[in-house]
Amino acid sequence: MLLRGHTPGKAPNWFGPSVGGAGVGRFDMPARTDDEPGVCYLAPALEGVLLERVIRDVVINPLSHATLSRQHSITTARLTRDLILIDLLVAPWTVHGVQMHEVTAVPPYDATQQLARQFAQQNHTHVNGSALVPDGIAYGSRFGAAHECIALWDRAATALEWGATESLGADRLALAASCLRLGIGLRD
Repeated sequence: MLLRGHTPGKAPNWFGPSVGGAGVGRFDMPARTDDEPGVCYLAPALEGVLLERVIRDVVINPLSHATLSRQHSITTARLTRDLILIDLLVAPWTVHGVQMHEVTAVPPYDATQQLARQFAQQNHTHVNGSALVPDGIAYGSRFGAAHECIALWDRAATALEWGATESLGADRLALAASCLRLGIGLRD
C-alpha cells in the first residue's frame, strides 16, 4: 500500500510535469519530452507524506489538525504488482555514484532531475530476453532521510489501484501517531 498526499479536489494520479513542461519536483524530468516519464510522488507511510508535503522547509510544531484536514487530501494506492525501484536509500554512492547530499539537495533540483533522466533511460535484459525497466526511484525524504518516499514513473501507473480520497485529518489517531513518531505535536 502506498499513500499519495495531494490538494483537495485534485486527482491523486497526476504524473507530472506535462509533456513540454519544466520539472519542479526533485525527480521530475528537467524539461519533459514525449518519450520521458511523468512522476507521481508517494510514500509507504504517513510520515513520508507529512515530511514531503506538509512540513518541508518550514518547522511547524504543533501541526494544526483543522488545517491538515482542510488543505490536504490523502489517497491510498494498492499495488497490483511488485515495483522495480532504483534504490537511493541504502548505498547511493557505491551503487549509483551519487552522494546523499546530492539526493537530498535543496531546490533547484538540477542534479537530481538529471539523475532521474539517466535512471529513466536504463533497462536491463532479463534471462528470458525481455527488457526490465525501472518503475521509479525509492529515496529518503530530505526532511527525514529515514522515511522512504517513492518517485513513481507513469509507465507504472497500471501497477496502482487507487482507493478513496479523504482528508489528511480523517484518521486522527493515525495522524497523531505519525506526528508522535516524528516528534511533532498535533493540536485542534
